Amino acid sequence: MKSYFKIFEFISDKKLKDSLILDYKEVLICLNRQAYKAAVVLSGGIVEAILINRALSLPEDKKDKIKIMYFGLTEEKKEIEKMELSPLIRSLSSLEIITTPQAGRSDILRDYRNLIHPYKKGDRPTKADALSVKKLLDDLIKEFEIPEQSNIDNPEKANLFLNHSAYKRKRETEEYRDILKLFVEKQGNVTFEDFLNLSLFKNKPNPSKSLISNLTYLKRQGLCNYNEDSWRGYPIKRYESWSMNQNILGLVEKYLKKWFSYKD
Repeated sequence: MKSYFKIFEFISDKKLKDSLILDYKEVLICLNRQAYKAAVVLSGGIVEAILINRALSLPEDKKDKIKIMYFGLTEEKKEIEKMELSPLIRSLSSLEIITTPQAGRSDILRDYRNLIHPYKKGDRPTKADALSVKKLLDDLIKEFEIPEQSNIDNPEKANLFLNHSAYKRKRETEEYRDILKLFVEKQGNVTFEDFLNLSLFKNKPNPSKSLISNLTYLKRQGLCNYNEDSWRGYPIKRYESWSMNQNILGLVEKYLKKWFSYKD
């Protein structure tokens, strides 16, 4: 997952989006502090908000179809924002507004949300339950995400950084040299911890912050990218896994051999 500050870009209501960002942050805090019931209930609330927002953002004719479908299931006339979650999920799925997998995940998360009612659900969720719910929530959010343009696989941009004189002073610093060397040594797949183990970064007062800045810059230049599923929000916000594709890896290796007499 990407940073929780960015995962709700598909939410059209800014106030709701800001609220969901805080709710998701609380889910992470609750998991860290072993407050598993709170994490599960919050996750269910986030799903409800996502689905209602999806329905409310539709054209009026589709909203009317949801209300008709909902009435057929419940014999109740309700505005979308006041609908019960279970029949709302079934209505959205039947009208193909959400996919069958999305409906399935939503329904499981809805069921977990009922843990807030102790007489309905007797057992408290375990750590395994809470982590399973978090995974379901993350998968659902990813399915709703607006796709982003990635700047990985951009040999022209990478080649410009590696060869143009305008970038010479920047690229020939020790930090970038060592990072690029490590990408080549690891054949394009490097963990954040691998980077931190470089002696140059070990000696910095704030190695993680410095490294994040360097990697982010190289990403902007089209040389590398992070694995979105490797996001770690606590205690240090960072992506744990970084990659460089084979085309760019060849350019980097050629550059290193030319400027630093680097050998495998």
